[in-house]
Amino acid sequence: MHDFNLYVVTHYIYCPLQIGWDSVMRMSADLRDLFLYEAFLYYNPLLLVVSLFYHRTLCHAEKFLESIIEAPESDWNKLLLDGLTVGKGDVSPEELHAVTKKRIERILIRTEGGSYQQRVLVEFIKEIQARAEEIVSRLQGPAV
Repeated sequence: MHDFNLYVVTHYIYCPLQIGWDSVMRMSADLRDLFLYEAFLYYNPLLLVVSLFYHRTLCHAEKFLESIIEAPESDWNKLLLDGLTVGKGDVSPEELHAVTKKRIERILIRTEGGSYQQRVLVEFIKEIQARAEEIVSRLQGPAV
């Protein structure tokens, strides 16, 4: 197991960093200084904050979706009311929609195209999404 971890660190972390660093070092001195200045001063803190916030909200929404998937269909309405912001929860309908869309994309990538398994899994997630949209529309009332 230790050799596998060493392989992962070497090939998936060290090698790309080394290739990137070599590319930066081949730049002219002025361009390299500008690149490093902009990369580390401007983009790094902003990307770090945005990615942490985005990751936290998606992880929370993914856990919420997992709880719905694991529950019997008869409990979905209660879970959606308790978990969505239109009810008592803290997951926005937009976050749930993004997570269900991401889950469907994952299913389409990881299963054999056109298979029965793929169709069933996608329909299952779409049913959760439709149920959530129905609850949101009923609680928010008609659009003006």
